Amino acid sequence: DAGLSALSASCPSLTHLDISGCFHVTDTGLGSISRLSSLTSLILRGCTSISDRGLRALSFSSRPETWPETRPSLRELDISECPHITDSGLASLRDAHPELEALSLSKCGPRVTDQSGQFVLPALSSLRKLDLSWLPNISDHSIVSISLGCVNLQELVLTGCRLISGLGVHAFCGHLSLQALVMAECENVYDDLVAVEELAMTCVSLEFLGLDRGLRQWMAIESLDVIERKCKIEWL
Repeated sequence: DAGLSALSASCPSLTHLDISGCFHVTDTGLGSISRLSSLTSLILRGCTSISDRGLRALSFSSRPETWPETRPSLRELDISECPHITDSGLASLRDAHPELEALSLSKCGPRVTDQSGQFVLPALSSLRKLDLSWLPNISDHSIVSISLGCVNLQELVLTGCRLISGLGVHAFCGHLSLQALVMAECENVYDDLVAVEELAMTCVSLEFLGLDRGLRQWMAIESLDVIERKCKIEWL
């Protein structure tokens, strides 16, 4: 925290900061970062001591009279593997950083739920990259809402989201921006393989599918041929 305080004081024009794995950094340290008004990219992957309080510090300066001039205008935020993050903290991001283009919530744990998926993430209409992998409480309800709200989304990672089924996949049929979808270890998709084929055929921008290798044996050769003519498949 002391290092971040010194950094923010000496490098006020900093635009990119990666402190991945710095588990001694706490919400107090994020309060110091909130003074970096030029910051556009912040990587906090594995900073396991931060919580919703830190996200709120990033979203609002400690001095209300300076809002919004002194807070960062983030375009990229990686808070993956931060287990104390909840729906409440993410709501503050929605309100203060609608300009986010890349967001990773991978392995944030069970307190990131459909509450965020339905009411926070869809409001981030500038999102182009979104990683929701290994979030056990994200379901089709979230994916449907994201498909409607995140019209500029190009990359979506759903690996390990075991509540997602063909219904969620089908929600992106006809999406005009999605280029890459990764959904390894989404076992419920097995029950609706037609949705995967329909996605490949109707999502005109789709270029890449990352699928669970176990899914391959259940797909008809004809269906695989249809999909592979449209986009690249990687078996994960």
